Amino acid sequence: IAKSHEPNAVRYYAKERLNSEEERRLGLEYVPLEQLLKESDYVINTPRSGITVNRSEVKQGAVVVEASSLVVNEGFDGILKKSLWQKTISIAGLGRIGAALAKRSIALGMQVVAVEKVPHEPTIRALTEQQHAFNARHGINNAPVQLVSKEELFQRANVFTALLNLTDETRGFVTYEDLARIEDPDAIVLSTARGPIFVERDLIRFGRERSRVQIRADVLQDETKDTHLGLAELPNAKVTG
Repeated sequence: IAKSHEPNAVRYYAKERLNSEEERRLGLEYVPLEQLLKESDYVINTPRSGITVNRSEVKQGAVVVEASSLVVNEGFDGILKKSLWQKTISIAGLGRIGAALAKRSIALGMQVVAVEKVPHEPTIRALTEQQHAFNARHGINNAPVQLVSKEELFQRANVFTALLNLTDETRGFVTYEDLARIEDPDAIVLSTARGPIFVERDLIRFGRERSRVQIRADVLQDETKDTHLGLAELPNAKVTG
């Protein structure tokens, strides 16, 4: 669902379209997905609540979309081989959604490094087995998922995402000092878990200083205020709801 450029106009796209009576009652206009993304000011993605697979696929989709912006006229295979293939995705938090994202990243030929306070050994073992099988099929030698320090997590990131629960300990987990450790000038930074995990003013500063980095956020530090405006105004950042 999205707010269009027209005053008070709300457009939507869904796999199963509402009937015309519901559309009139809700004041919605159905448009094709391509038109929705092209013409909207704000885009809200609403997968079914509580479904880990949907949430992880939304986040993986963001990675592929951003990688595709770096590759011109190459098609999906070109996107993977030139922008994602054997690149490193750094995941803070290897819980259910983090593990599901890691699984999909391995299937795209990416290497996974993670920070996890309480590692779940069956999850690590399953991801390691998946990586070995993928390597054998494709004749590559990507390392199995590695648990690393926070410093190394940022240093190695071609793609960074934090998928942590919001607690007193994780509030403000990502600071400017952390982001500044990212060595890849074309890195992708995703804020898609809980807004306060990132110190937003630090994310804005990082985006201003590193113009080639791509920042995508669908959560904010304080969603009751227009605190997103500074972030959304960056040419290398997009904020969705």
